[in-house]
Amino acid sequence: MVQHKALYVSLVYGLLYIVGGCSDNSAAVQSTSTKAAVTPPHVCTGAPGDEGATCDDNNPCTSDDQCQVGQCVGSFTGLHYGGAMSDEARAVARLSDGGFLLVGYTQSQGAGETDGWLVRLDKTHKPVWDQTFGGIKSDQFNSLVVLGDGYLVGGFRNASKGLQDGQVWLVKTDLNGKQVWEHGYGAIGSSYAESLVSAPLGGFALAGGVMPKGATTRDADLMVVDKTGQLQWDQSFGGEGDDGAQALVALTDGYALAGFTDSSGAGQSDMWLVRTNAAGDKLWEQTYGGDQDDQATALAALPDGFAVAGFTSSKGSGQSDLWMVRTDATGKTLWEFLLGGPKSDGARAVVALADGSFALAGDTEGNSDNGRVGHNQASWLLHIDQTQILMNQAYESGTGKNFASALVALPGGGYALAGSDSVVAGMPPDMWLIDADSKGNSSCQPQ
Repeated sequence: MVQHKALYVSLVYGLLYIVGGCSDNSAAVQSTSTKAAVTPPHVCTGAPGDEGATCDDNNPCTSDDQCQVGQCVGSFTGLHYGGAMSDEARAVARLSDGGFLLVGYTQSQGAGETDGWLVRLDKTHKPVWDQTFGGIKSDQFNSLVVLGDGYLVGGFRNASKGLQDGQVWLVKTDLNGKQVWEHGYGAIGSSYAESLVSAPLGGFALAGGVMPKGATTRDADLMVVDKTGQLQWDQSFGGEGDDGAQALVALTDGYALAGFTDSSGAGQSDMWLVRTNAAGDKLWEQTYGGDQDDQATALAALPDGFAVAGFTSSKGSGQSDLWMVRTDATGKTLWEFLLGGPKSDGARAVVALADGSFALAGDTEGNSDNGRVGHNQASWLLHIDQTQILMNQAYESGTGKNFASALVALPGGGYALAGSDSVVAGMPPDMWLIDADSKGNSSCQPQ
């Protein structure tokens, strides 16, 4: 286990918790689905209940509408897309026209148990189109790359339409989400991709996990394909225990993978960072953690190193705490950031900002330290630097659980978070998108 001289950011767990309300006094924009088909958001042009008051889709403004002139009502935070079953965004991209592409999975429509799902939104967050992909079993997208002529999405797929059961899945679409081609890769029944990036020498790289033939544990896996999806090479990393990659970045001369390892380190699983050359050969690896479960779920590349983010059960005050390790170019720890309460908290996404600070998104559970006694899991957005918390916000729209899986920084200093949200406790979640300004305020209007 690599020993680190850690710099901890010791700060009060001061969380500004948002349910309802709007600070900008602008007209509310909100989809009204609590479990309905993808529905454009409403903009109410009169007070609900007033004679003649309608939303922009010509539906009457009722007391149940979460849209009014000048304010958000009910428990507004974010926009929901989905149906009667579970739906989730796993990745988000902001497009050149100001709109978004959400990718993930849906149980509410499609052919199988879950299908890969693409939802295209315009700059006001209204759905432009959505497309499902998959067969009769469980299929899911986890990551995407925006192309000039369409989109590339990766994840995993179970047997149908000629692909083998349980393989890495890559789909190329046109700009309208129509499939151009698809490929499956990896060991049958045991391969998946968590992250997809453009490769430094052309083509694309995918990282995730694979269970080699005859093995009983997984290895981390890195593969590169050309621009038509033909496999160029495939490398795996690991040992006798379970190992997996959950984040990937492309560098000018290779790749860096972050995830977890049970095969080395100090604990049940350790946060793991692996650096390779352009051919996928391992140059070095570093582990971070203690005697409990510690994992990396997000990774950002910097000119002089990396930011590795996830959770730790070995340190902190709770069942798990959000943890980010800032490293140098060889993976050695420069400083750490640790934050959480008595329950479970963690990061699922990290973005390195131009001024050297970082934005983190994930989830936090209710606890007495942040005044959220009795609340369930909520999406979490942080802005930090080496010495302080610059912004700390949590979001939920009702009584159910929700979390942010993906994060993008917006022009002008705002953020977009995507994940899933259950408006009512016990109800299946919807795909969820949150717009926030630079202070983390969830606006009534798109940023």
